[in-house]
Formats: sequence, structure tokens, C-alpha cells
Amino acid sequence: MTNENEPSVYFNKLNEQEKQSKLNRLASLVRSEVIVWAKGSTKKESLLLEGNLSHNLELHITNDLPTDLIGADLLFSFSISGLNFFGSAYCTE
Repeated sequence: MTNENEPSVYFNKLNEQEKQSKLNRLASLVRSEVIVWAKGSTKKESLLLEGNLSHNLELHITNDLPTDLIGADLLFSFSISGLNFFGSAYCTE
């Protein structure tokens, strides 16, 4: 039984068009911040995005990426207008 005073959590899988829309919106924000971590790790990094989303859904970051994340399968999260989004990615230099 759920408590009515607790916030509800819903997970929805986005289709490719919805993913692109959310990432474009994130990239257009004044401060585009993404939290990333290697799958299975508890260490999280806060990264700032640079520029727009590329045609193949690539995002570029402004700060130095820890070398242990390069070539790793990553999980990430970001927020837009109070909604949290989660996903998986692969990191290259």
C-alpha cells in the first residue's frame, strides 16, 4: 500500500524522436548539466554541455572528462523543468 503523502515515481521509455527532443531541449538551456557515472560505480561526475546536439545524438562537454569514463558504458541523468531523465551512453574522446 502506498502512502498518499509520498511523491509518485513513474518511468516511461522514450522513443527516438522523444529522446532527441529532450536532448535538444537540454542542450539549449543556459546551464546544461548532466550527471554521469560508469555502470556499476557509485562515483558520479557533473558535466556541462557545450553547443547543440549533433545529428547522431552526440553531446559535447566543456569540462575535463575523467579518463576512467572514456570507453566505458555510462549511465546519465539530467533535469528539465523539474522532470528527471535517465539514460545510458557510451563515451569517446
